[in-house]
Amino acid sequence: PVATIPDASTLQPLPIVPPVVSERESAQLMKALGIMLEKASPDAIPERIVQATLNTLKAEIGALLSLQDSSYAEIFVGYDRTMNRSIKAISVNMERQPTLQNAVERRLQRPLFPDRNAEELPDLYSRLDIESVGPTYFQPLVSDGELLAILMVGLPYTARELTDQEQELLKGIGIIAANLLGLSFSAKKARMNAESRTIEAMMAGRPV
Repeated sequence: PVATIPDASTLQPLPIVPPVVSERESAQLMKALGIMLEKASPDAIPERIVQATLNTLKAEIGALLSLQDSSYAEIFVGYDRTMNRSIKAISVNMERQPTLQNAVERRLQRPLFPDRNAEELPDLYSRLDIESVGPTYFQPLVSDGELLAILMVGLPYTARELTDQEQELLKGIGIIAANLLGLSFSAKKARMNAESRTIEAMMAGRPV
């Protein structure tokens, strides 16, 4: 028998809200989770994560980066909230982004600031086709010990820095997003395996 192709129900049970947060932060995280799960499907989860993060932090740009190898990361989904446009898939040279490298290696949130990262920020935003630069934050998404992606949040238009509370909120969003992204990737992998078995069965003349 062919395995059932997973749907949005595979995203249950819901990830637990990170412990040791204030009542206000907990409410904000639950709101972010609700946005992530709105019209949820495995394929839509990455985009929902970006939208939920932008909405919760009132940030200007958000993106998810995947590691292609030790030299390059690729933005596979991104959105410019201020300009109301999607950010196309682009590659980022890791050699020119040491702060991103550090976030990946240590699996910890790392910021970029215009006065401290005068080379990294222009390189990054030129790839995004954004002329201005501003504070930017890299939040690794780790699930079951595996680095799945890096969530990037930026404020190039207002140059506003996230408050300490907002940075903690981003960490909490990262935990929830990593769990959902892990479920999304697992569901897509299971679907691809099921489709592959169906094709093999058809080619072999077996019932599907």
